[in-house]
Amino acid sequence: MKYNEFKELVTAAAKARGLEAYELYCTESEEVAAEVLYHEISSFSTAAHTGASFRCIHEGKIGSAATELFTAQEAERIVEAAMENAYFT
Repeated sequence: MKYNEFKELVTAAAKARGLEAYELYCTESEEVAAEVLYHEISSFSTAAHTGASFRCIHEGKIGSAATELFTAQEAERIVEAAMENAYFT
């Protein structure tokens, strides 16, 4: 699932739970690594990471949660987790 579709699901989940103040933001990073041994490349690797963080105000407290998995189930979970985490702040 693409981020924009995930964003719509998170927004719907937040509104369904009555949240009025919340934000969702996406982070992306790429890594490239190369090792050189005796003037020759001995290994080469690349990696890409994408994640989303959700933050909300629930009952006057701020809660947050993060994920790297963009699914409908995770959209629901990230909102619930942020609301639960607000209880502990």
